Amino acid sequence: MRSFSLRHWPLLGGIAVAAGVALAASFWLQPHEAVAAASNQTGGEVWGANYFPNVVLTDQDGNKVRFFDDLVKGRIVAINTFFTSCSASCGLETARMREVQQLLGDRVGKDVFFYSITIDPLTDGPAEMKAYAKRFNVGPGWRFLTGSVKDTELLRRKLGLYDDKDAANPNKNDHMLHSVIGNQATGRWMRASPFENPVVTATQIGTWLNNYKLPPSKDTAYALAPQLLRNISDGEKLFRTRCASCHSVNAGDKSMAAMQKVGPDLQGVGQRRPRAWLERWLKEPDVMLAQKDPIAVAIYNQYNKVAMPNLRLDSKQIAQLLEFIDEESALPAGEKRIKQ
Repeated sequence: MRSFSLRHWPLLGGIAVAAGVALAASFWLQPHEAVAAASNQTGGEVWGANYFPNVVLTDQDGNKVRFFDDLVKGRIVAINTFFTSCSASCGLETARMREVQQLLGDRVGKDVFFYSITIDPLTDGPAEMKAYAKRFNVGPGWRFLTGSVKDTELLRRKLGLYDDKDAANPNKNDHMLHSVIGNQATGRWMRASPFENPVVTATQIGTWLNNYKLPPSKDTAYALAPQLLRNISDGEKLFRTRCASCHSVNAGDKSMAAMQKVGPDLQGVGQRRPRAWLERWLKEPDVMLAQKDPIAVAIYNQYNKVAMPNLRLDSKQIAQLLEFIDEESALPAGEKRIKQ
């Protein structure tokens, strides 16, 4: 199968993913001696059974699995935490990982594996996790996992996905928002942000963690890195990092429909909804759902009961985001800046 690489994917809206390109270049262009030295090392001794707990977990289908032996040993994995009743950013992170899964295609479940571990094991059993996975239309190769409170906390600590403040904070919505990606066989691990461009994350998982032993390619050099073609507004940055995993602004574009976004298209939403309603919806969607706002409830029911997360935006950010959506809505289909 063809290797997954940044150069095989069009840049979104003509914008170079500058940080990703620079990191890719620094990775691919490391001295060949360093690559050779790394190839002689394995992660089995440092990040193996002597480090990862082999606790028993249960997945969304009710299968019992051991964390190290059955899920991590010798594999390339992406691991995050969630809980099914989350009203904050769990949905955003799940939607972003779903985009990464789509980019990696049928490799997920074959040589790349996704795992989401609940932080609320007393509530989240197989049925709850299966319903959550269905709401986001996740594909094969992605397991949602629960276990005892003691075991799930131990795993979070070992994976670097636990903050001691979590124990003192009864609000689970404030849990650490990161995923961990790694290759257990080589001992290469890194933390990934849920706000990262999904193309960059897919490249990290699908290429860097898998093919780091390969010698540098002649066609990967700094001189070939695309240049930034325009400045990006604060509103566009917010949309790309907070909204694009679930929403498009491109009604009628069949290629956008094929992406199967989990939320509504926002083309012309500034004309379809009162400004005051939109501002409040962006500020406190969880409160509006709890209060049974009729529009909020209708959207929730129409889109597979995936709750709009509370992104904790301030008034300035909300204004910037709405301004960008209005600007994007006014552009002809062929000139849209958000391409996926």
